[in-house]
Amino acid sequence: MALATGAGKETTAVERVKDRLQRDSGRQQTVGCGDLCERLARIIDQRTAGRVHALRVTQCTDTGCVQVHGVVGSHYVRQLVLAAVLEALGQEGLRLVRLDVHVRRASHG
Repeated sequence: MALATGAGKETTAVERVKDRLQRDSGRQQTVGCGDLCERLARIIDQRTAGRVHALRVTQCTDTGCVQVHGVVGSHYVRQLVLAAVLEALGQEGLRLVRLDVHVRRASHG
């Protein structure tokens, strides 16, 4: 399905999604986004004893939303991540947080 734009140009749904992703990717900063992200990543790493794989903390520059990304081996470790985030951000005041931490259990085979 195509959508006509004001310039007479048609865009598909895929093109619109790609455009949105490109716009959104410019609003985020990686772990180096400042003291808050670095401190939060360090607290999560300490609280979980390094059990979060691909840990990445980002912050949206326009809304200040803090996003925590990673993969853990159990729901317990995911809860530890959440506790660390709440503890660290409780000191900063209330913020919008997106917890994007997935549980992937190791296969026994």
